[in-house]
Amino acid sequence: MAAGIESVLGSRRTPLLSLGWLALWATLAFTLSGLLGQSFGAWVPDPGVVLLIGLVARTRPAGLWSAALAISAGRVAVGIEAPLAVFAIYLAIAGAHASLCRFADGQRAIVRLVGGALYSGVVVLWLIGVHESRSSVALGLFERAPQWALATAVSTAIATVCLSPLLARIPGLGEWRERS
Repeated sequence: MAAGIESVLGSRRTPLLSLGWLALWATLAFTLSGLLGQSFGAWVPDPGVVLLIGLVARTRPAGLWSAALAISAGRVAVGIEAPLAVFAIYLAIAGAHASLCRFADGQRAIVRLVGGALYSGVVVLWLIGVHESRSSVALGLFERAPQWALATAVSTAIATVCLSPLLARIPGLGEWRERS
């Protein structure tokens, strides 16, 4: 594998198989999120943010970029959003969180709590904005966007902190387990 591609998609620290497992679990999590969203609406956590911040950021910020691509692929596989918008927002979150981890310890619960809330709210607002801008008719999504963003932010923040210790125990995600 070329050195440039390996540095983005995987390396000895983040093998491609591990990214494949992450993409698979992300796809399943987004599918479940969609099913739960029919009953609970915006109160369903964003699985991409939970995985990215709750699992990957706890281990090593250097893996955020490749993990963001794998998680985005999972959302694109089952979602109706514009693929480029999905990749853009999760890569932006990876960049923002990598910058945050330079100043704060990504393993601290408060960093995961605030990150989960902030990033999931931004995901909701971004995807609503993209959806509205692509539609030929006014859908009226902007009117409810703040409530949706707040509900998703609260549920994602709680899920990120509570599920974070359990995520590395999921089959195939052991590579993302904390390292000393």
